[in-house]
Amino acid sequence: MLLKRSVVFLAAVGVVLCLIPSPLHAQVVNATLLGTVTDVSGAVVADAKVTALEQNTGISHTTQTNGSGNYVFPDMPPGIYTISVEVTGFKLDTRKDVALLVNTASASMSSCSPAV
Repeated sequence: MLLKRSVVFLAAVGVVLCLIPSPLHAQVVNATLLGTVTDVSGAVVADAKVTALEQNTGISHTTQTNGSGNYVFPDMPPGIYTISVEVTGFKLDTRKDVALLVNTASASMSSCSPAV
C-alpha cells in the first residue's frame, strides 16, 4: 500500500513539473555576418571568396558568395573583423573594423573594382 502511494505521488509530482513553464532560455552568445558582393556597376559577383579575420585573435573564417552574390557567416564569435573579398579579375577588396555584437546580424557590402 505504501509503495502504491509513493508511485502515485511521484507520478503526480512528475506531471506537475512537466506543466510548469521553464523560465530559463538558451542564451545567444554569437552573431551573424552577412553581405552582398557587387562590381562597380552594381552587378552581383558570384563565387567570390570572402574571408572574415578576427583582428584580436587572428582566427579566420572563409566562405563563397552564392549565385546572387550573397554570403553568410552564421554563429560567429563577437569581435572586430577585417572582411576581405577575392575574385579572379578584380582587385582585393578589404573592409576593416567590422564590429560583430552578441545576438546581432551585421551587414558588410563590398564593391569589387576590376584588376588593372
